[in-house]
Amino acid sequence: VASRWVGSSLSGDRGWWVLRRRGAAGRAATAVTTSPASSREENNESYVLWCCSSGPEATARFYLGENETLFSRYVAGMGWRGREKVRLGPSDAEWAEALWRRGELVVSDRETWRKLVKSASALPTAAALEKSLEGGAARATALWRALRRSDSKDVAAAKAYLEREGFAGVATREALQDLLDHFKAQFPYYHDQCDRCGERGSAFFGEVACVSDEEVLGRRAKRAELRICEACGAVIRFVRANDVQRVLADRRGRCGEYSTAMLALAVALDLEARWIFDTTDHVWVELELEPGTWIHVDPCEAALDQPGLYQSWGKNGSLVVAFERHRAVDVTLDYYASRHHVQHIRDKHNLTDAKIQATFAKYASDSYESSPPPS
Repeated sequence: VASRWVGSSLSGDRGWWVLRRRGAAGRAATAVTTSPASSREENNESYVLWCCSSGPEATARFYLGENETLFSRYVAGMGWRGREKVRLGPSDAEWAEALWRRGELVVSDRETWRKLVKSASALPTAAALEKSLEGGAARATALWRALRRSDSKDVAAAKAYLEREGFAGVATREALQDLLDHFKAQFPYYHDQCDRCGERGSAFFGEVACVSDEEVLGRRAKRAELRICEACGAVIRFVRANDVQRVLADRRGRCGEYSTAMLALAVALDLEARWIFDTTDHVWVELELEPGTWIHVDPCEAALDQPGLYQSWGKNGSLVVAFERHRAVDVTLDYYASRHHVQHIRDKHNLTDAKIQATFAKYASDSYESSPPPS
């Protein structure tokens, strides 16, 4: 790694070091760190970025986070050496986003990422709930586009799975409960098991954007979770897949993967279904077994018609949306009974009914392209 002093040319009167490393293709990856004289950043937040100087190009060798010990374990687990400490300010958000898009930046927590990006774009904190809604609408668009196709590979994979497992039809609540019990037994919720040694107890390290063809095209994934095994030190890459065939084959996922799979199974069974998005970070589905009556279905819990489940967990949601094939419906009060609390949180985040309906209209027009990573 070579370095050169560029004075104050990058950020007003502050001094910066620019660390450059070029690969065989000549593409540069750049890390920026302040000199001792510039460690003070008045009236602005700063964020710690670690860089592994020996990591190869186009790998996740940058880490946005404070945990130096965890970063050192990650570097060792990858078989690399060396590290540099970096300070980022609001003016570096665009550069950090470029690292993310190339799959070279690990983000330790989404809140830190949001703060860094928002400090540059001047988005108010109150916009977080609205942005979460738009992210859910974008993902729902992608899910339904894949399922609506006449030659849908997701539906074909779901039909093949149902035939293989002996579920020819699900027309009653009892049959649906049997399917849910089977699903939960066959598709365990992924927590922290190591791929190499099989032990539980890995530590969460962060998230990274997916860029390889195998992950982006084969698994239809946008991000992967990185964990570090406490037992053997291996770096675990948990790819958040949206491809139903891969989810059904791998049998490893959480609510995101399993709600996607259950939605495809419902479509394969010719059931009316909708994907349910809760901005408190959970997703499930609803099915219409009887005309006009939607039933709560959570494949992770094998839960059928238990809308009060999430309040029993201590959740206090403020926005739950049912995404059907061509429209979106606010179903928050079906799951969280306190209208006063729901309205209080929405007012706090400046999320008006007009903004919600505008997002619903955009979803109905099939105008979303993809969800903004990491959302």
